[in-house]
Amino acid sequence: MDFDYYTTFGTMFRAQRGARMIVLEHSEKGSYHTCSTVTRYTTEVSPYGFTKGGQICILAANGLVALVDISRTDDPYPDSFPVKITVWSGTYE
Repeated sequence: MDFDYYTTFGTMFRAQRGARMIVLEHSEKGSYHTCSTVTRYTTEVSPYGFTKGGQICILAANGLVALVDISRTDDPYPDSFPVKITVWSGTYE
């Protein structure tokens, strides 16, 4: 999946190689339908906004759709993030 976690030039989650990311609101359900229809695209986001948990949709350039479910952490500036990744077969286009 075209998604990386960078710490070299500022800690960021970044979409790579034509992928797009969507940071879901807490009121939105992390699902294939949500990820393939919401269009608030971004290419990078600070992970520190996810210390209370959250979800990011990844739309790969090849059409794959994934959901990154970030677990809550008690550290406000963690070195790592526990995640669960779901990749759906099929494409969003």
